[in-house]
Amino acid sequence: MHTFIFDGDGLKDFIKGLGLVFTVPFREELHNRHVRFAGDGTGVWCQPVRLEPGYRPQAGRQITDAYADHLAGKRMPNLADYPPAARSAIESVAVYNDCKLTQLGPDGFSIDKRTQSQSSWLHCDQRPPRLGLAVLGDVSGGIAVGVKDFWQKYPAALEISNAAAGRG
Repeated sequence: MHTFIFDGDGLKDFIKGLGLVFTVPFREELHNRHVRFAGDGTGVWCQPVRLEPGYRPQAGRQITDAYADHLAGKRMPNLADYPPAARSAIESVAVYNDCKLTQLGPDGFSIDKRTQSQSSWLHCDQRPPRLGLAVLGDVSGGIAVGVKDFWQKYPAALEISNAAAGRG
């Protein structure tokens, strides 16, 4: 927990923004890394960094079981353990390196993602106000970062960058 104390002159000194940077030491492959944004009664937005194709059976499992397990953050086999056709299908799926939760007003938030810093943002979701909790990790561990009263402090954002960096 951190507390920031501002002792400037409240009539002439202002804080435009405050940012914190965290690093996560990944140990797993891209399809075993996950981004989560927690909601206030609206559930959790979940996205693997590289989503396994959910429309093809994987390693003898039912389509719906493998897809549901992957979205739930359960450990999937390493790429080397898949048959060549399945591995090729997984490697053909986009890797989402960056995700952000943005609360621009009191009525709702948006979630966007992109594959790299030179790419445009892809809008994923928009709902009522959110708790300010972001999770980045792999199936071996990770980090959760929260901001108290996040949606009341709009404009505010939580951004995850370089989710595809490191081992993978």
